[in-house]
Amino acid sequence: MKKSWSTLKRIIQDSRAGRELFLSLIDEKGIIRSANASMLRNLEIADPRQTATNFFRSRTSC
Repeated sequence: MKKSWSTLKRIIQDSRAGRELFLSLIDEKGIIRSANASMLRNLEIADPRQTATNFFRSRTSC
């Protein structure tokens, strides 16, 4: 899939209208590699740099 950064930026800007915005990078195995502070705080997810959290399963230590 070709990345269109301008399209992604527009989608993010349009979604900010009065709502919390959760952004994350999830690899092909479902491991959350990075997430913004709102997502970590509101969903009570451990820091992805210290704990491997599978988007589809429970978390495990790195």
